[in-house]
Amino acid sequence: MKAKLLFVFSFVVFIAQAQQTFIAGHVVNDNGDNMPATLVINSRTNEKTFADNLGHFTIAAQNYDELRFVRGGYDVQYIKLSRKELDHPIVVTLQKPAVDIQEIKIAFNPTGNLKKDIAYFRTSPKASKLNAQMRQYLKYQPAETTPANTIPSAFKPYDYSAGQISLISFGPGANGGLIGLIGQSIFSKNQSNNTITAAESNDFYKKIKAAVDVNYFTGYGLDEYDFEIFLIYADKKLALSKKYARNFDKDSIELDLKIALKDFLKVYKTAT
Repeated sequence: MKAKLLFVFSFVVFIAQAQQTFIAGHVVNDNGDNMPATLVINSRTNEKTFADNLGHFTIAAQNYDELRFVRGGYDVQYIKLSRKELDHPIVVTLQKPAVDIQEIKIAFNPTGNLKKDIAYFRTSPKASKLNAQMRQYLKYQPAETTPANTIPSAFKPYDYSAGQISLISFGPGANGGLIGLIGQSIFSKNQSNNTITAAESNDFYKKIKAAVDVNYFTGYGLDEYDFEIFLIYADKKLALSKKYARNFDKDSIELDLKIALKDFLKVYKTAT
């Protein structure tokens, strides 16, 4: 009895092996280059093999089996077998994956209530004021000397009043004579003393960054870019340039910056 069972089992195994089929193929990339060491997997049997140095492979498979082709740096390729693939070698082309775009996480979770959802994007008054100040600052252009459309002195008619000045002069274009010139000189001097140019402001900011303890402010989470914005904010709020650009006082400036920092952090956190 045992001998008969062994014979039947051996016969079944022989029939199964006789029906076993293999599929051969060649793995290449988009340029037609051989893809050696590509992993080939039969999804049904989980049998695995690797393509050789020329990209060729052979694996046991049957009709309707699915083969997977895996290689680092390339998309996984799936091939569903039919009688055509079993009868002839196949060519499998691996492709590079598309460029990955960093995932963007959206913190806002809409409620469906339009009134509430719009309020989420509304900017606070302090943030709006800060943004307006930044836009105004960025639009500011330093004064530049422009060429004047005048007649060269060599071609001008002789001015017989040159070198003459009166105490008071009248008429179109009059400048008020000596009294007017003195007043204009005083006004221009006062105006020049109170007006800070863009170049002076930039130099002033550089002096601040070189003199004050920047680590104190970075300790509050400000990076180099944030500290630059903070200087502009503090200057607008406390008129630092007018007070210290021409009379640099490190201790007073540092004290004013620390005073302005508290309000800036509130506004800046709201804005971001």
